[in-house]
Amino acid sequence: MDYRSGAEINQRIEKLRHELDKEKAELEHLAEECIKTGRSLASDENVLRQNRVVDTLVIKEHKLREMLKNYDTFFKKEEK
Repeated sequence: MDYRSGAEINQRIEKLRHELDKEKAELEHLAEECIKTGRSLASDENVLRQNRVVDTLVIKEHKLREMLKNYDTFFKKEEK
């Protein structure tokens, strides 16, 4: 993705954070259902799939935060 400003990166992080919160809630719901019914979390395909979704979003957020940090560092050097 091509971001033109730190504000655009921040907007994407906020959107991603909202999506991540929603997907984490779904993962928690699936895990609770497994526990209630006595199923193993490690063998439940729905839990494993949802966990991969959450992991992917966490990685994307981390990369965007690193991008923002590098963007800010670059432009602070330019201002001097």
